Amino acid sequence: MESQAHEEVVHVEKAASELVGPVRHDIWDVHCPESRWWVVTNPTNLYDQRDFKSRDVVLTFHIGLTLRLEYAREREVRLRSGRQSCFPAPGGAGSRRSRHWTAAEEAETFQAVWGPTAECLVSFIGETRNDDLVPAGQAARRLSDFKGWAELLANGLAPGESVAKLRSYLKETGGRNLGVR
Repeated sequence: MESQAHEEVVHVEKAASELVGPVRHDIWDVHCPESRWWVVTNPTNLYDQRDFKSRDVVLTFHIGLTLRLEYAREREVRLRSGRQSCFPAPGGAGSRRSRHWTAAEEAETFQAVWGPTAECLVSFIGETRNDDLVPAGQAARRLSDFKGWAELLANGLAPGESVAKLRSYLKETGGRNLGVR
């Protein structure tokens, strides 16, 4: 918990234990000096109590998230046109690109690493884009406009004021932090 929250844990209390189908989920109320967290087991994940006010709500969200992740793992995603996966296993090409990017000093090295990375981002957008996400009156985005599509996907996946923080996070990680223009 301390490694994930980056704070010292000052109090831990088991708030509930609930059997949902064949799986038992324990819910822990964890206090840190600057924050408070729910920790839910099977699989274990932590949630900020500012975002989840009650243990029932956090358990409902946790179960839904767990089911979606399970479903995503089981579902085979086929890429159009026989493209290779842009998300290789750890230690694969993506990991090598990351090491080269970190060690790069010359412009040519950055370009050699960025080219395949940009291709992966464009492939991802090609697989996930939906023209229904483009607001009425706006021109359709170019396929290569990763940042624009990432913002549209974030708006479509997390609409409304109640998930503004999540939407902002999706937009930040979807392009701005990658330096995509």
